[in-house]
Amino acid sequence: MEYEFTQGEPISEQEALDLVASMGFHGLAFDDVHDDDEVLHWHEFENVTFVIAGAGSFADEHGKVTHTQPGCRLQAPSGWLHRTLAGSASRIVIGTNLPYSEWTMPIDKDPADRPAELAIWPADDLVSDMASPVMRLTPDRLVLRHWHDDDRAPFAAMHADAEVMHEMGGALDRSASDHKFDRYAAAFDDHGYGRWVIEGATDGADPCLLGHAGVMPNRGDHPLGAHDDVGWRLRRCA
Repeated sequence: MEYEFTQGEPISEQEALDLVASMGFHGLAFDDVHDDDEVLHWHEFENVTFVIAGAGSFADEHGKVTHTQPGCRLQAPSGWLHRTLAGSASRIVIGTNLPYSEWTMPIDKDPADRPAELAIWPADDLVSDMASPVMRLTPDRLVLRHWHDDDRAPFAAMHADAEVMHEMGGALDRSASDHKFDRYAAAFDDHGYGRWVIEGATDGADPCLLGHAGVMPNRGDHPLGAHDDVGWRLRRCA
């Protein structure tokens, strides 16, 4: 199953359950209400979800936000990384290829525990589809991935460190950091390549943003003219 999100005409709960059954999936209807943002997670099952009533929003692993309303249909493969955002309150019908009795706990699984075979883009595709917004590289002890909105704060903290930014003329304020973040986050969509997030753990802590590295197109008003440059930056703890 491939990821697909579509907006159609609203349907009833029973109509959605009938569609789920026609796919050979196991259907369940419930109220999906979130006062707080979920943490990023994945499921072990393929699923198709219909929004029956209410509204909400979710974000993928790169921070792309999608808003939902009655008539929305979402299908996603097992291993898809996502999180529902605060304020979402919907009646939904979800169908899964696994019966509920076979789900393992926790249902919302940690990205670090996702098996390699459930990655959306397998290793053989990494070179041939460098612009894929869901690609992750996993060298030993590190993850190289695209950007999501949760990276803004640690990205800003790194650029506010005067020692880290010494050779770049000094620390950046939050506004300047966010501007740089937006440029890096858009680069893969705009150019097909860009800076990668370097994610890893330090001193036994949970994985976090350690820095970034990669190739970026330089602006045409640069003294050397338009060109690509290789750059990197690491937090002191890295």
